[in-house]
Amino acid sequence: MQTVNIHDARTHFSMLVDAAANGEEITITKAGKPVARLGPFRVTGLRAVLVV
Repeated sequence: MQTVNIHDARTHFSMLVDAAANGEEITITKAGKPVARLGPFRVTGLRAVLVV
C-alpha cells in the first residue's frame, strides 16, 4: 500500500489512477492523517443481460 500527501496526489493523479487500476491501493493523507483511499474498482454480482 502506497501513501501520498494530498499535494502529491493532485500532482500525480493520473499515475495514481493507473496504479489503482493495476490493483494497488493508495492512501491519501492531509496534514499526516489519512483522509481517502484510492483503489481498484471491483465488480460484484455480475449479471448477464441480453439486449435484442
